Amino acid sequence: MNEILTKVCFKCNEKKQIIEFYKHPQMSLGVVNKCKVCNKLDVKNDYYRKSSDSLWVEKEKERCKEKYYRLNYKEKQKIWDENKPWKKEAILKNLNKKLKIEKGFECHHWSYNTEHFEDVFIIEKKEHKKAHTFLKFNFNTKKFNDLNDNCLYNKTMHFNYLITKGINVKIIS
Repeated sequence: MNEILTKVCFKCNEKKQIIEFYKHPQMSLGVVNKCKVCNKLDVKNDYYRKSSDSLWVEKEKERCKEKYYRLNYKEKQKIWDENKPWKKEAILKNLNKKLKIEKGFECHHWSYNTEHFEDVFIIEKKEHKKAHTFLKFNFNTKKFNDLNDNCLYNKTMHFNYLITKGINVKIIS
């Protein structure tokens, strides 16, 4: 019996394989009725809708802070950073102060090669987080790839890619 189970997503009305739905033991077939793609899109849209509510933002900050301590992320971050030796570079410490970045904005590196440490874009914090949803880091090149695994080899390619994704970017010269 090599029959592949399929199901129709109630959101996009597409027939998809059962593995394209999140598991849920109390639902028929043991999965939810909305496919993973639609679910992720709904979660993302819900987040951006809620983020305009300052009360929700404050509660979310508190929830994240509590989760950080509860799940011991400080120690986990040390382990994750072992694969990123450039994180220990003195030049990266206090880069926002050195470049006089105004509050509410952050530096975005298009490359983590030593010669590019200070060659950054300036992005609002909220936009910076959004930008990273469209990027994959390549540990071999120390640069970012787009979601199709195409390397963004230079600053111009990286900048143009972020602009096509609707990210507001400032360039420091």
